[in-house]
Amino acid sequence: QHRERTSHLSISRMVSAETLQSWISKRYRLLVAGVDVDNGSDRPSVKDMELYTTALLVCSGADGVLDPKEKDWILGHQAAFGCPGEILDNVDELATKYTVDEICAEIKASPTLKYTDRSIIFHCISACYADGDLAPAELESIKKVADVFGLTDGDVEELLDLYLQQQALNDKVLKTLFKEKHPYNG
Repeated sequence: QHRERTSHLSISRMVSAETLQSWISKRYRLLVAGVDVDNGSDRPSVKDMELYTTALLVCSGADGVLDPKEKDWILGHQAAFGCPGEILDNVDELATKYTVDEICAEIKASPTLKYTDRSIIFHCISACYADGDLAPAELESIKKVADVFGLTDGDVEELLDLYLQQQALNDKVLKTLFKEKHPYNG
């Protein structure tokens, strides 16, 4: 047992935080966006990541409050995706840098973000729902962003339904794994 612990410690010392972040980011980018940088996919530009992050923040704050759970979801999601610290360290500023209409204009001007249409809308829904509620003002801001891509209210409803199905499946998985009690959730 002592040998196992020593071996584990040696391995963990060999893996730098940067390497670990790189592994996590690669896996997450592939899982949630189909971006495989090891097989020819381009990394999003810093500007695209800033605009994407800002869209999440602006939509989540459209009800007048950027809930800490929404902010945490955005930070975790974007960090796992590989968003640079210079963006993550400035989310409070980014949350108020643009109005919904202004961020829509910035997204529309991006030559590459137009290909993220359903992804960005799904992630806006996820961020807004992180506090357990999708406020009407948040939904309206999501629909404005969707309009930039030519997506309809029906498209937004389809993505919203998909999000709710995903959450229900996640809940079912956790209830199946921890039938009696989750060991770490009091």
